[in-house]
Amino acid sequence: MYVPHFNVIEDEPAIRQMVADIGSAQVITVGSDGYPLAALLPIIWEGDTVIMHMSRANPHWKQIGPGMPALLVVSGPMRMSRPLGPRAKPNTARWCRRGTTPPCS
Repeated sequence: MYVPHFNVIEDEPAIRQMVADIGSAQVITVGSDGYPLAALLPIIWEGDTVIMHMSRANPHWKQIGPGMPALLVVSGPMRMSRPLGPRAKPNTARWCRRGTTPPCS
């Protein structure tokens, strides 16, 4: 997944705190038909393990097998922001995330 350099966080305690503060993630897997499946789940990160809860009412769980790769995407509050200032280009926007540098305007 592409992450712009100014959004990269390499400080593990900061990442763990972000996960704890947000408390949810998109879990993305590939179903038996080859199509992606995604669900927003509550998560807890304990030690080297991420614990998620998926309801039995969600059919996604039936397609997750032992050792199946999964992608967890944790994202905080976001909004679109139009660049401001004399060098701003028309029809451009960017994602603004809490705690990113440069700050959103």
